[in-house]
Amino acid sequence: MGLSAPKHDGFMRRKQMAAGTTPPTGGDVGWLFGATPPEPNGFAPSSLASSLGDGGFFGSVDRNKGSPRSFGTSPSTAHAQLGTSPSQRQHPSHALLQDNGFKQTKYIKFYKRCIDERKALGAGKSEEMNTLFRFWSYFLRTNFNRKMYLEFKEMAEEDSRVSYNYGMECMFRFWSYGLEKRFKPEVYADFEEAALRDYKNNNLYGLEKFWAFHFYRKSNDPIAMGKELQQLLDEKFSTLEDFAKAKEVLLKEARAAAAKA
Repeated sequence: MGLSAPKHDGFMRRKQMAAGTTPPTGGDVGWLFGATPPEPNGFAPSSLASSLGDGGFFGSVDRNKGSPRSFGTSPSTAHAQLGTSPSQRQHPSHALLQDNGFKQTKYIKFYKRCIDERKALGAGKSEEMNTLFRFWSYFLRTNFNRKMYLEFKEMAEEDSRVSYNYGMECMFRFWSYGLEKRFKPEVYADFEEAALRDYKNNNLYGLEKFWAFHFYRKSNDPIAMGKELQQLLDEKFSTLEDFAKAKEVLLKEARAAAAKA
């Protein structure tokens, strides 16, 4: 992929002018505890290995600090803010993010439950699988594990091929926030490829998350960007307003197509 450093009067100039701008909400842990929302682009056509490698899960987890504080709020705070019920507080995905750190045995049981339900119900029909997608999106940001990441990506892409995009949306959230925490060139390359593919499939979620990553990232170190994506950000999508307008166009086209059907 022909790469060049981003150098444009539109997107980058606006980023410099907006230095210090607060990113839109969506990176907070509260998103993990909610039910699966409707897909924002719904109008568009759309076994865990015994040894996980990369030092295993515990190799990258600070057992004293725990995962949740990396997300900006503790599970108890998130529950209080969201008014979740006692039964919701007991969900395995919540326990895995408690202050005493990640528990691999709990994860394996939680994982199997999600995968079994996905196999039984089919892609896009398992609420447990959606919770696993959300868990992966958060956990991998500060505890990156390559095997877990690859499985996340494989299953999200598999779902998207049958027009269910929720897993990919969780994937895009991981990329956008996770690469800000710890930049990995090979993971960023996956982000670029998926964002462009998503756009060519008449979805804007991936490209918008790609835009947000570049616009709100705190580091000024340049990142080489693929020529086609750079052109899109230069000429068509330099602001959030550009995305809003494009979504309206897609919505009108979808409504017109539905009326003819």
